[in-house]
Amino acid sequence: MISGPSPWVPWLERFERLCASHPGSVPWSVQVGHGPGHIVVGSCIHGVETGSLPAVVELLEELVEGAVTTVGTLTVFLGNPDAVRREVRFVEADLNRVFHADAPDSLEARRAAELRPLLASASLFFDFHQTMQPSLTPFFIFGWHEASYLWARLVGGSTVLVTRDGRQSFASGSLCGDEYCRQLGIPGITLELGEKGIRPEAARLCYTTLRALLDWSAVLQHRSHSLEQAASERPEFTFYETLHKEPFADTSATLIPGLHNFRGVHAGEVLGQSAAGPVRASRAGVILFPKYPRRDTSGKCLDPVAGDLFHIAAPLTQHPKDLWTN
Repeated sequence: MISGPSPWVPWLERFERLCASHPGSVPWSVQVGHGPGHIVVGSCIHGVETGSLPAVVELLEELVEGAVTTVGTLTVFLGNPDAVRREVRFVEADLNRVFHADAPDSLEARRAAELRPLLASASLFFDFHQTMQPSLTPFFIFGWHEASYLWARLVGGSTVLVTRDGRQSFASGSLCGDEYCRQLGIPGITLELGEKGIRPEAARLCYTTLRALLDWSAVLQHRSHSLEQAASERPEFTFYETLHKEPFADTSATLIPGLHNFRGVHAGEVLGQSAAGPVRASRAGVILFPKYPRRDTSGKCLDPVAGDLFHIAAPLTQHPKDLWTN
């Protein structure tokens, strides 16, 4: 039995019960429905990103009880329950970087190998994440892939999409779960719900997005709309592209307090300090994924040390479909 005061504990226990009554094809997964089309939903890929957990549990319980229906098959999995229990982002390696078959052995690489067949069976993969720091808006983030874009636009959750050439990985030498799917031609979508942890706003956003996903899946299966037609009637995104990643080569570097995702920055603005001098924004844009690593009493970073101190993104002036093709 799981014990402790953490707010995720009762939700994890309820998910365990659902796993026992409606097991999916891999450990820590729940499957409901047996119709055509297989939606796979990821939650807790990182152990501190538990904000989607209440929503997936409540939706699964409603599906099991018949209060909500699905016309196809839905599988929901928890990516890294070991990290959730330890209240860390990961145990040995970042799960969302090791979906390539030649990843060095680790608890997370073995979990990714377990999940790959499930992802390969999907007709759509929707992955819920959260940022380490607060965000001024929830946002989608994935490499350009037209079907993924259409599904994200259709179901909502945000009207902001941070994207890139679909041939580029999020992090060099790594492979995320959504990237693995898109390599197979399967729509793979990541939605950042806001700051990490169990938060009511994250749960509400996750739940409404999942309900929209199920509802639109039913509409499209009945062929009353095409994906392109249905998506075209929904709000268009504001598109951003990451144009700079500040290396965390000097681990003495620290950022000024209170940097949030999507806070605007101007070129040359001082964002922190390092042994070599001020850390400045290389260009104008918005800051993404600012890092405030744990440090010991001497100021030394504690493992794991992040690869980048922050990213800077800027709005795209052209539609991604005019820049990149799948």
